[in-house]
Amino acid sequence: MRRFSVIPTVLLVCWALTGCGGNSTTTQPVSHLQYRAFIANSFQRVLQIVDESKDQLYIITNPTTFLAIPGNIAITEATAGLPATPVALLPAGTGFTVVVTHDTFANGLSIVNNATELQTGAVATPAQIYSTVVTSDAKTAYVALPDTGQVSAIDIATAKITASPAVGNARRLVLAPDNSKVLAFTPSRAGFVLLK
Repeated sequence: MRRFSVIPTVLLVCWALTGCGGNSTTTQPVSHLQYRAFIANSFQRVLQIVDESKDQLYIITNPTTFLAIPGNIAITEATAGLPATPVALLPAGTGFTVVVTHDTFANGLSIVNNATELQTGAVATPAQIYSTVVTSDAKTAYVALPDTGQVSAIDIATAKITASPAVGNARRLVLAPDNSKVLAFTPSRAGFVLLK
């Protein structure tokens, strides 16, 4: 008879603990870590914040449950706001981090503000991104989309595609040091295509 009373209690505790995961809808405090890094965690679909001075994950205390949880940055895709899988990170100056995302039904870029440790924008791309470069002034990101035969320019401040010139099968992009040219390399051509 006592087994019946124990089982609902155990289920209630398990339900409460699973509801306290790292992807809480409450806003977490900014880490203010002097030495910090972001790591793409494609399994949890977040960026993990790492305290580089201790070589460990940044941990915060959940104000509701007082449990220690990882300080993560949730990454969402642009079309429906669903969690997105981060696969690559690129610095955009000192202010932003560009996150390349890839999912079954959505691909694109997400923009993370380094100071606030929050995603500030996302843009969907019509195909998987094979290569990404970001200008040193942190204004524009260029992405190679060989499945659609395009290279798209994305404005980082607005998270919008500003141009998509046709470049057949471009797989690798290289940006000139002065941001004046973007070279698109294709496997079918012995050379490159000048975009800018």
